[in-house]
Amino acid sequence: MTFGTNLTLSGAAPRVVMELMRHSDIKLTMKISTDAGRLPLTESVNLLPPITPKSPLPKFSIVS
Repeated sequence: MTFGTNLTLSGAAPRVVMELMRHSDIKLTMKISTDAGRLPLTESVNLLPPITPKSPLPKFSIVS
């Protein structure tokens, strides 16, 4: 598990990790042989570009 996790953290492609671990099924590599708790999930989301609308959002007013 440590080897697979460290390969994944190094940026190796999933198929490369699978081959290096000599697995025949990518599911085994990604679900069993990788410790998801060590993956940089928050950091990866923080690297996404901000989502901004192309035009300003319309302003609504409530008429009573």
